Amino acid sequence: MALLGYARTSTDRQTTALQLDALNAAGCIRIWEDTGLSGSTTSRPQLGRV
Repeated sequence: MALLGYARTSTDRQTTALQLDALNAAGCIRIWEDTGLSGSTTSRPQLGRV
């Protein structure tokens, strides 16, 4: 089974580094990232590319 991952931050000042480490450790073969997206935002451009 192939695992896919998604990492998101709420502001441009935050980093996805810890999320990416965890997703890579879990064995995700592909990871998408969105930065600067509030939790209330329903638009997730990179997630929509899956």
